[in-house]
Amino acid sequence: MTAMAEDAAGNLWLADSLGTVYRLSESAVTTFGRAEGLHGRRVERLYAARDGRLWIATHDGVYYVQDDKVTGVWLGRDPPWRYVRHVTED
Repeated sequence: MTAMAEDAAGNLWLADSLGTVYRLSESAVTTFGRAEGLHGRRVERLYAARDGRLWIATHDGVYYVQDDKVTGVWLGRDPPWRYVRHVTED
């Protein structure tokens, strides 16, 4: 595992070095990977934000999960900052 976070609902989120994120709840494990729209390679950080989104920093950009949907954040065409190591909020 390369990253871990806990959200306000008590779900545990884990990420692996292949770019897959797992949500562990009391009753199920949900996987977010390429099939769900998470195209980043290695996950560096996970951040559970106050608004309920789970932010994902990867070697290929930034994504977030909200309501079980993965959304990529456009950083521009082949930007040098595509390799993201950390996410947070203020």
